[in-house]
Amino acid sequence: MQILKLSYDSLPPHLKPCFVYLSFFPEDMEIDSQYLINLWVAEGYIPQEQGQNQLDIGWSYLCHLHSLCLVERIGNMYDQVDKRFKLHDLLLNLAISIAKENQSAFNVEESFRKGPVMQMTSSYRRILMGMKSIGNGDVVVMASNMAYSASCLHTLSFSQNGGIRNIPPILLSGARVLRVLDLSCTEISSLPACVGNLKLLRILNLSGTKIAEVPECVKSNLSLRFLDISMCLNLERLPQWIGELKCLEHLDIRPSSSKKIDGSIPKGVSNLVSLQVLKIDGDNKLSIVENEFLKLGHFVNLVNLQELWIDICHEVQLKGIEDGILGTLVKMRNLTIQNYYSDEDLPHVSEKMLAMKDLEYLSLLQYAVPNWICGF
Repeated sequence: MQILKLSYDSLPPHLKPCFVYLSFFPEDMEIDSQYLINLWVAEGYIPQEQGQNQLDIGWSYLCHLHSLCLVERIGNMYDQVDKRFKLHDLLLNLAISIAKENQSAFNVEESFRKGPVMQMTSSYRRILMGMKSIGNGDVVVMASNMAYSASCLHTLSFSQNGGIRNIPPILLSGARVLRVLDLSCTEISSLPACVGNLKLLRILNLSGTKIAEVPECVKSNLSLRFLDISMCLNLERLPQWIGELKCLEHLDIRPSSSKKIDGSIPKGVSNLVSLQVLKIDGDNKLSIVENEFLKLGHFVNLVNLQELWIDICHEVQLKGIEDGILGTLVKMRNLTIQNYYSDEDLPHVSEKMLAMKDLEYLSLLQYAVPNWICGF
């Protein structure tokens, strides 16, 4: 461990907290690069520099850690869409050891191995409750612990904890500076109203939970930048007030493969002018057709959009692609267009798409390949 720590000690100062933050992920977990970088941004590890995108800066940080063999890339190195990483077991132990020394993170699992009473201090900024044997009663015990203080808490994670069914309000009532709330892959079916009081909350991950709807209190989180409500088996409809989250940059609304969400993409999505990533694909895709709330033409307002997947199932939308309606999305990086309307005469895409100077990945299903494609 001391030999491995030499690699950490030689890191530039801005990369050290980024590496230590990896202690929060379970062993052998495949880490999505976009989510990890958004976590770094929420914690303030990535500066806001004029003319530079924070996600790009974060990606350079991750590539630096990869070049030093501190993280491993999974899958195709040249895949511009699926960018996943993992941490070697020994390096994970190193990150956990450093986090303990710095008192920057608290893993509840280890505390429960030592006894039911959690010994912790208010100096901890991140708390992980990923142990499946930790239930609601244990969470109440922790929240009632005299040593526990939410006043300095930045990150609270229950990810992968199947024993959690609801969040006691007492746990969040004092978390005034909470920036990350990760409830992914838990049995949670509702959120307490006090979530709306988390004015600095930037990331809310409800992926794979049992929620039937996103509570309206969430729209009070005006600082929210990342919202993931994908793969929720019981989710019946998408929030129609979504357009009020003006700072939202990442929205994942992919449905569960065995669940068809009632309704369509809310029209308010077109008001999310800060949106960079919109994920609507999946085994049970949400198609964008003329009769649904959100039409293809509404995307012209999303000038910062960088990633999009569209299924075309209507003649009007097909014509919109041919007319170059997406040519205004000049910051686009990853674009997938699937034509399910016609397979007889393959349609073309407009040359106006060449305005997407930063495009890295383009997938066209049931489209003719245009001659101008070499202009990218």
